[in-house]
Amino acid sequence: MIYNWEITEGSSSFTEMQRCQKGFNEVRPGCYPLTTVEDMTSDDIWMAYQLHRLSNSTGFVIAFRREGSEYSSIEYR
Repeated sequence: MIYNWEITEGSSSFTEMQRCQKGFNEVRPGCYPLTTVEDMTSDDIWMAYQLHRLSNSTGFVIAFRREGSEYSSIEYR
């Protein structure tokens, strides 16, 4: 999420900025890494993370298997 307000400009409204941030916080999911984030550039790893919205307990998992991984599947809880 990126905001681009010129806060030194007289027309900028801190109240409006807070309203926009609050709205974003209500709809954004939490992001939880399921795999290590130490070496994400290696060609033999899995990368997985969970997007979870606490407000209604919905979400999903996104997983990527790199071409050089020796494992054809992984399981996370």
